[in-house]
Amino acid sequence: ARILDVSRLDEMGVDRKAIAERIVLMYGHQILVDGLFHADAHPGNFLVLSDGSVAVLDFGQTKTLSDDLRLKLAAHMLALGSRQAMWVALTFAQLGIHIQEKL
Repeated sequence: ARILDVSRLDEMGVDRKAIAERIVLMYGHQILVDGLFHADAHPGNFLVLSDGSVAVLDFGQTKTLSDDLRLKLAAHMLALGSRQAMWVALTFAQLGIHIQEKL
């Protein structure tokens, strides 16, 4: 079933929250572990199978990440999870994202 076909997913008895968690974990693994990810993540490129697994379609656009960038992204995810504003700001800066205070 198409991922946006909520009626069909409900008919299949699929846990939509679990599907979202699978996709987040899948992308986290692709980005942080593999360093290669599917770069065309729109709803038309995801199918939910009868067993609740997710099929990803159309690998025509993928991107590769350097080890350095993957480590910086991992640090940023940890900082976000910590809810420590200064650490989050630091990891933003390490990623080359500079935050400007409102005037």
